[in-house]
Amino acid sequence: MALAIAGLLVGLAAPITARLYDSMIYRSAVSDLVSGLAAARYKAIQSGSPVDLVMEPDARRFRLAQQEWKSLPEALRFSMVAAQELSPETGQGAIRFYPDGSASGGSIEILRPTGAGVALEVDWLMGSVAQQPLGGSNP
Repeated sequence: MALAIAGLLVGLAAPITARLYDSMIYRSAVSDLVSGLAAARYKAIQSGSPVDLVMEPDARRFRLAQQEWKSLPEALRFSMVAAQELSPETGQGAIRFYPDGSASGGSIEILRPTGAGVALEVDWLMGSVAQQPLGGSNP
C-alpha cells in the first residue's frame, strides 16, 4: 500500500514540477527584460545621453548599449516592435531612452509554448514600462 501511494505521489509530482520550472523560466525572462529596460532608462537619465536596449528576438538575447549580450530562454518566443531607424542591424531592434526620461517607445512580446505571454509596452512620452497579458490563460 505504501509503495502504491509513493508511486502515485511521484507520478503527480513530475508534471507539477515541470510546470513550476516553466513558470520560473518565464518569470525570470520577463524580470530580466523589465530590469534591462529600467536600467537603460536610469542610465540615460544619469549619464545625460541616450541609451539603447538592443534585442535580437530570433537569437533570444539583448543588451544595453555596448555591454555584453544577455541570453534568454530557448523555450520562449520573443518578438519586438521598435523604430526601424534605431535598429543597428537586420534582425535587431532597439528601444532608446533619453536623458529626460522619455523613450522611442516600442514593445517586446514574450510568449510561452502554450501561446500565453506578456507584452512589455514602453511608453514614448514617459519611458515607463507596462505589462499587458497576451493570449492563453496563464501569463
